[in-house]
Amino acid sequence: LPLGAKMRMGGQALADVFNKETDQRVSIHERDGKLLWVIERCPLCWERHAEQSVCHLAVGLLQESLYWVSGGKIFNVEETLCIAKGDPACAIEIDQTPLS
Repeated sequence: LPLGAKMRMGGQALADVFNKETDQRVSIHERDGKLLWVIERCPLCWERHAEQSVCHLAVGLLQESLYWVSGGKIFNVEETLCIAKGDPACAIEIDQTPLS
């Protein structure tokens, strides 16, 4: 499969696991050529208030999942919204073009 298809299918499969096996509510979308991983109920932000994003574990999990599915490529993965900062959901943007 092409890398973009692997990323979308792998992202949806991972979101399905989180939705079925945890209290998280995750969805994945495409916007402006990027994948958007949205966490509507985030255990990392539960009852936390912060000035900066706190979902480093989620970002790292996505980075390593992409590394595995792409055969060793590195992607820019950045949290742009965070419930702990007062946003309505956590959102992580994933570039679909690898850095390396």
